[in-house]
Amino acid sequence: MRTTIVAGVLLLSACSGSGEQVAPSPQGTATTSKTPEAPLSPQVAPALYQLPVQRGERVSDGALVVQNTSGAPVRLLSVDALFHDGVRPSGTQLLAPHLVVLDQRQADDSGLGIQRRYPPAVTAGESRRVLAGSVLEPGARAALVLGLRLTRGAATVVAVRVVSDVGGRTVAQLVDHQVMLCTGRPRGSTTCPAPS
Repeated sequence: MRTTIVAGVLLLSACSGSGEQVAPSPQGTATTSKTPEAPLSPQVAPALYQLPVQRGERVSDGALVVQNTSGAPVRLLSVDALFHDGVRPSGTQLLAPHLVVLDQRQADDSGLGIQRRYPPAVTAGESRRVLAGSVLEPGARAALVLGLRLTRGAATVVAVRVVSDVGGRTVAQLVDHQVMLCTGRPRGSTTCPAPS
């Protein structure tokens, strides 16, 4: 049984679907633009996930679920988190990203969510591997998992940059995905203070 923790979720009105790219503005909000060559289509409506963490706690953010809609195999080269104000906050460590291919027999397999462990746990029918070099077959759904560790303060991811190879062509795609981690909140807190 998978234990998924989502402490606080704020639904956003914009949805980035197939063929859209999302770019963070200087204020940390996301904007979208049409791009016909985007091979990965987000499968979960954008939301701001909030999770108070203990200092140094390792977290797997597997709430970003995509589907390969390109009609060709997509080899993933890298996934990078883009942070509020364009700078990774000090005390924030990015751990090696993973790809978790979801159980294709279970149409309702909506991904991993956010887990208080790294690397992430998977269920029967899912497979986990290091993201770099992994191939996502046409039609397959997968969670792009960011590993995060916060030693102080707060960090807000506002988008994810995915670089892939599709038929020998390198494609960089920005996907709307927001998660905020914070330290120093009272036990039992479910939200983080707004970024300054």
